[in-house]
Amino acid sequence: MKTIKDLQEGSAIRYVLEAMFKKVSAEEDKVDLAKEGWFHTYTWTAIQEKEFKNWLVKELSKKRWLWEGLTDNKPYTMAKKANRVKLAEEFLFMWGWKTYQKEDEA
Repeated sequence: MKTIKDLQEGSAIRYVLEAMFKKVSAEEDKVDLAKEGWFHTYTWTAIQEKEFKNWLVKELSKKRWLWEGLTDNKPYTMAKKANRVKLAEEFLFMWGWKTYQKEDEA
């Protein structure tokens, strides 16, 4: 079983995943990252997902090491907000929790 604690401490992926797990109160040691579809273990609302995306976009603007750890794009490309939004959206598409919509959010 591979958990967040098995990822390199201080790595970009671990930093972002820890925040993602925290957003939904997920238990880091209960999710096997080596298991296919592990990101379907928990769900979040569209609002939680949007808040997380906004957080990630802001973090990418402040932390060059985070940008460099999540993409092969040149660091100067992080200056454009559109590029940061795109990277956050790609991350969520690949590894974001399954999104559900509450009836009162419809």
